[in-house]
Amino acid sequence: MKTDFKILIIEDELITAESIKDCILSGGFIEPQIKDNYDDAILLFHSSKISKPNLVICDIQIKGLKNGIDLAKEIRKISACHIIFLTANNKSSILDEILEIEPDAFLVKPFTESQLKTAIEICFKKYRNEKSKSKINLSPREFEIVKLIKEGLSSKEIAEKLFISLETVHTHRRKILAKNNSKNFNEIINLL
Repeated sequence: MKTDFKILIIEDELITAESIKDCILSGGFIEPQIKDNYDDAILLFHSSKISKPNLVICDIQIKGLKNGIDLAKEIRKISACHIIFLTANNKSSILDEILEIEPDAFLVKPFTESQLKTAIEICFKKYRNEKSKSKINLSPREFEIVKLIKEGLSSKEIAEKLFISLETVHTHRRKILAKNNSKNFNEIINLL
């Protein structure tokens, strides 16, 4: 089982969402979460109580005022997860907007199960490669925090960006140093 790779499906057509879920399960991955709108999906990325998805499979047309492109743009601000776009619309104007987000894949409906499985496996391989290159022991949330420290953000700015308390950031920072037997964050950053 590929249990450490969490997938989120954002699709407002239930039959399509279930079909994608079946494809994911048949590939040996854990059961994905399914959301059908921007607000419910973005809550997963703002919650400090759950681990974030490593891959988002996102339809462009979803319920609500904001579409899948809006959602992906917001996700990119707070997470380095992989993104696969799904759409029935392959107009060049949509494609230009999607390419700005730099997704891992773009599948036009109707896509085959084989196409979807290939796109997911590519994302999984990228995830494994990223994880194996890291010589330090970090949870996904700790990795986000170290990445933001590397970008020069203060603890307060990190708390605001990740929608967590300042004390939570301080706790993560202490744990990161302790479990990697490091005296400062320069040592951690150099190992990334």
